[in-house]
Amino acid sequence: HFSMILSNRAGHLFFLCLFLLTLPALSQLWCGHHYAPQLHTPEIFDTTPEQPKETSVFNVQAGYQPYTWETDGTLIASWEFQSLTGDQSLNFVAEYDSINLVSVSVDLNSQPNRTAFEFYLDLLPMNQTVYVNCQLIFENGTVFAETNASVSRYPSKTNEVKIDNWSRGLLVSNKSYFPMGFYLDWYDADYFTKQMDQEVTYAFNTPLPYVTTSVTPQYLKFMDHMADIGMHVHFDMYALAEEPSSQQKFENITDYVNAIKDHPALLAYYIADEPDGSGTGLEPSLLVEVYQLIKSLDPYHPVTIVLNCWKNPYHSIEAYSEACDVIMSDPYCIAVRQPVGCDLCQGNPTDVANRTTHFLKAVSYQKPFWIVAQAFGGSEHWSRQPDAREERTMTYLAILRGATGVQYFLEGIPYESLWTECHQLALEVADLTPSILGPNVDRVPVSIKSAEGGAIEAGAWSEARKIDGEDYKVFTVLVSNPGHSPCSYRLYLDDLQGYTGVASVLYETRCVNVSEGSFQDVVDVLATRAYRVFLPVNGKGIETGYQICYNASANASMDGNLIYNPSFEIAHNGAVPDSFQVHYQNAQGGSVLLDSRVAYTGYRSLRLITADEETPVRFNTYPTKMLGSYKVSIWALIDPNYSCSETPCQQPLLVKMEGCDPPVCSGSFNLTSDSWTKLEITCNVSPDLQECPVTITLQSKGTAWFDWMTMFQTN
Repeated sequence: HFSMILSNRAGHLFFLCLFLLTLPALSQLWCGHHYAPQLHTPEIFDTTPEQPKETSVFNVQAGYQPYTWETDGTLIASWEFQSLTGDQSLNFVAEYDSINLVSVSVDLNSQPNRTAFEFYLDLLPMNQTVYVNCQLIFENGTVFAETNASVSRYPSKTNEVKIDNWSRGLLVSNKSYFPMGFYLDWYDADYFTKQMDQEVTYAFNTPLPYVTTSVTPQYLKFMDHMADIGMHVHFDMYALAEEPSSQQKFENITDYVNAIKDHPALLAYYIADEPDGSGTGLEPSLLVEVYQLIKSLDPYHPVTIVLNCWKNPYHSIEAYSEACDVIMSDPYCIAVRQPVGCDLCQGNPTDVANRTTHFLKAVSYQKPFWIVAQAFGGSEHWSRQPDAREERTMTYLAILRGATGVQYFLEGIPYESLWTECHQLALEVADLTPSILGPNVDRVPVSIKSAEGGAIEAGAWSEARKIDGEDYKVFTVLVSNPGHSPCSYRLYLDDLQGYTGVASVLYETRCVNVSEGSFQDVVDVLATRAYRVFLPVNGKGIETGYQICYNASANASMDGNLIYNPSFEIAHNGAVPDSFQVHYQNAQGGSVLLDSRVAYTGYRSLRLITADEETPVRFNTYPTKMLGSYKVSIWALIDPNYSCSETPCQQPLLVKMEGCDPPVCSGSFNLTSDSWTKLEITCNVSPDLQECPVTITLQSKGTAWFDWMTMFQTN
């Protein structure tokens, strides 16, 4: 019979049908779809755009998650209603347990349609999360829309990490924190520690050791060192969290959390790694119960998951988002040959932009979103690594679309050219952090017109900042060109209408002229630009001082001051201020970096971290040579809770100032205050000295900030 079947066409048809029926078994499911890696024939995904629907959105969330030491809180309300017309004045009313927290009139047609309403936190109980009922009510008492907002309030804790829901960023030690880090396979504590000692000098701050199996003494020792060097660990426990539910699993999770929840280096718990990918996806409820257990044990640190799929037909992004505080996505789009890693991707950096917007819309912009950017390739489904320009473009596009964290995915340290670009990006993001994250930062409208019609993207932020006692609006504009040709363009900022002056082009050696809130420039293929404008609220101009164009000497010194760039505003490479040298002396994880979150004067300070007292970090500068007697001074402060492995942190911190080499003057100072303190020494410079560098050394293990360095003749 078998030979008869083979001898006719029906037999051939039979085997063809049999092959087609078994093809799904030969292929694999990813994101709920079949693909055959051997045949390179992924299933065609349905890309038909959804029909537009009438939008009706009313969301309210707490300003911070959680609240701790604050006395006042905010409820952030956002809305979008297409069915309302005419006069849309309603009352926003928020109540808890019959206690009125907020009652205020709002105009639903106003822009932006997102507002923060203040209330007294003492009206809410401590040590728990409560739900506040929020309503939009017409004057006749009819409820138009209603929702609940969860508000958490707990006692203050030195290692607390808060979510700032206004900017969807983090607050660590009450300072804006942009997680800039990477996944790296965990081999052992020594390997990881040595690698982090290098990476911290480039402003990376959030490693994710991948994959951790248990909290061993060696791992805790590694975390101690991360605290000492100022890093915060994205703690990986997804292998345990994704196990089937069992009593043993819950006991193990409890042990993990209790072992690290008080550690000063802990940033967040990572509980799911592409749970939506394989097969039809992991059941979201399994992760929700893990999330709820962790939050019951530790309400002070966020929980994260990373999703891979644009759309899994079995489980939605919204369903998975119930299991986390921060949602991430990892579209590995460069040189991808299969939908595994990037379903519905076009294979270029714009996939990262589209994925960012897609995920934020899926969660109604109610959760922070971090991008897991591809920094690997040449294996599995990827033909090569991204090049440096692609990495830069993906990073900036994600930030432009609303990402507030970046975690590069590595398979070992990448090629030198790519990793060097990641270093530069980390330095730039560190400098940009207070401009794009924080409770005093707003996204502001910006429009861009390209002469070549290129697909350039731009975004703008406004930061309310007090500089030298005056109120300023600091405008930051980012631009990215994901296209295939260079483009010239003109930018328009409504909030800068009436302003004529200059905008600093950050990390370059130039400025651009601004006329009535508009300026023009050019950007290369797969390149970026960053601009900053300081606008005084009271109308006083400040072209001299902070609007650095690098061809002006006003900030370089002041009358009689021999220190060039005394406020550290000029920094061509984005890491170390011009005219200053950094010396690590083989320091174990020490770092000297600019910090734009903290300043005594101007916009930046210099942050020093000494992790090992045997090898303290220091910096120096070479002032103009003069003879005679001089007073040398610098301002400094510490944050007692910023980062250290001891609790409380070691105090005081010993700072040493020296003048000339060999020293002709020196002074030792004990820093104990989180307020700016002036340190000063007097130096007598003799004619036989060829040069007289001024050196600042942070002798103690800890973190300190320095600003406004001067050297004056005593007469």
